[in-house]
Amino acid sequence: MIVNISRFVNCQDQVYELINNYLKEIQNSVRLYCMLNERDAIQDSNILLLKKIYNSEYSNVEFDWNTIQNNLYNSIASIQVNIVNQKNYGTLNYEDNEENGLRTIAVGGLSLSRGLTLEGLIVSYFYRNSKMYDTLMQMGRWFGYRKNYEDLCRIYMSQENIDWYEYISEATDELRRDVKRMRDMNLTPEAFGFRVRNDVDTLLVTARNKMRTSKEIKMNVSLSSELVETPYIYDDNTKNQINIQSINSLISDLIEEGYLPDTSSKKFGFRNIDKKHIIKLLEQIDFPIANSHFDALSIAKFINNYEGNELNKWDILFASGSGNSYNVYKDININMVQRSFDIKNKLIRINKSKIRLGNPGDPKFGLTDQQINLVEEEFKKDHLNVKSISNKCYFSPSIIRNPLLIIYPVELKQNEEYKTDINKTLMGIAIGIPNLTDEKTKYAIYKVNKIFDTLGDIDYGDEE
Repeated sequence: MIVNISRFVNCQDQVYELINNYLKEIQNSVRLYCMLNERDAIQDSNILLLKKIYNSEYSNVEFDWNTIQNNLYNSIASIQVNIVNQKNYGTLNYEDNEENGLRTIAVGGLSLSRGLTLEGLIVSYFYRNSKMYDTLMQMGRWFGYRKNYEDLCRIYMSQENIDWYEYISEATDELRRDVKRMRDMNLTPEAFGFRVRNDVDTLLVTARNKMRTSKEIKMNVSLSSELVETPYIYDDNTKNQINIQSINSLISDLIEEGYLPDTSSKKFGFRNIDKKHIIKLLEQIDFPIANSHFDALSIAKFINNYEGNELNKWDILFASGSGNSYNVYKDININMVQRSFDIKNKLIRINKSKIRLGNPGDPKFGLTDQQINLVEEEFKKDHLNVKSISNKCYFSPSIIRNPLLIIYPVELKQNEEYKTDINKTLMGIAIGIPNLTDEKTKYAIYKVNKIFDTLGDIDYGDEE
């Protein structure tokens, strides 16, 4: 067992005394009463307490209480309490206990948090805390338990600690995904920006003097009244084929559930789609991390966790252009959008330095004529003409609308300067979110390094 309450030696000494005295009391009760029959044994308050704990915590294990009671003294007689700190670092001597093993309750602080392994650890009592990710993760190394003993393992900690470790685990998973993306793109950290989620005010990623090159930005993961795109696309046929297959599966799922295509505006799309279909697609598709405002997994999680009702029903549009014909579903065909491109950091960059994917007016899908007029009257005073109004204006707080998923079948224009072996059809995505009213679940904040901030500098301003 590990008991980590404080980094202060005086506090550890006091905790040691309390635990050691209580252990001796329990050992004495077990020695005197556990060989009696159960009815007599539980007359002792300590034995009664142990039986109650067995019933509430361990009644599902393969040993009944009578078996445990009869063997309890031999099991716990050798348990000792040890202080593990700079003054008493050599107290855990496994070599002197090779035959029967060292059975200990280890009380400590820093020494228990940094690199010490307790063999056969079963129970952790953890009260120490820290405001920094890296320190908490160091202190969390006691999560390596013995195989096949999972039903016996217990961790005791405060709810605040539980919440912090859960949060750090999610942030670490996101960072790990980014590292895998860097590997998949054959990039090095010099050409790849990293971010670490940091939207809990009470936690720090690490000590402030270690974050000299980091910058805190608020990522628009909530996307309230925003439109974000994927202008960066992998120069990789396998990855792009995954996106095409995922979109094909989306259409099949919708048709099977009885959703009918909406062709009222001479565009192919769907109306009032349950958000589960959008979340599923976002969890399947794969776009480069260079789309700093479009992290599919973060957006999927955001949609799932948002506590308001504005994201429950979605519209879906398949954008079309002047390119070759693309078969969307059975006998339904649209013309692909044509886009110029260049190659940057081994990625296809749509519309070169403009870094734009969408067509002007695409987000009008799902709006009434009255809503469209309202938006254009609201924003055209800031523009020379209606055609220059930014697409994100159609998600203005002044109108109530469904969120919109826009799917772009892309045909790359011939480019003598930049060669690519990519197939003719690519898929791009845009997500438009209306005004969101739930303030608690709007934002996720990330710590990013300078490289990420440079690569991710994508302008979502006026359409041209």
